[in-house]
Amino acid sequence: MQIAGKLNVIIREQCLRDVGQLEQDLVFGDAGTKELINFFRTQLGVSRENKLRLLMIYAAINPEKFESDKGTKMM
Repeated sequence: MQIAGKLNVIIREQCLRDVGQLEQDLVFGDAGTKELINFFRTQLGVSRENKLRLLMIYAAINPEKFESDKGTKMM
């Protein structure tokens, strides 16, 4: 019971449900650039590591968005 409670606190504090949902939406094409940028602006509790992972997923799915100066703007 105590372990489950601690896990729930971590999930809530790090916004892991929202991160997981956005990951799924990115992979299946239900989310794009606007949703990713909006997530970064609004979800301040998300760790840098999770933000980087989301950005890497986005880059893997949309490599053309990172060509030339487009990639620099995104970073």
